Amino acid sequence: MKLADDLAEELMAMCSEYPSTELANMMAALIASKLKPRLTWSKPAPPNDQCGYTHTFAVTPFGRFLLTWKGWKESPDYGFDETPWGNAEYHGWDSVEDAQNWAAGEMARRIDAMLSGGEW
Repeated sequence: MKLADDLAEELMAMCSEYPSTELANMMAALIASKLKPRLTWSKPAPPNDQCGYTHTFAVTPFGRFLLTWKGWKESPDYGFDETPWGNAEYHGWDSVEDAQNWAAGEMARRIDAMLSGGEW
């Protein structure tokens, strides 16, 4: 696996130069920089008995994103009724793609924060 080989090479180079605490922090940052969540979204679906809005979803190991919008309206109001961290999120996105890009970025930010000991 190329990613594993690349990480191993970078980590070996660091091992001889830094004390263990600093090395651990650098390893976490390196791993986080290589992790880019790839969310696989379902095809958009019309309202049905499980969701009253036009919707799509992506499942992650931490939970799912449920992106909904009022597909029958001129201003559809895109928003997440479900997120892996349990909050609904509505930020005035202009398109499905904008909302999906936000979800991937927010997931990456939270993974980075978890790995580096920050607030997530």
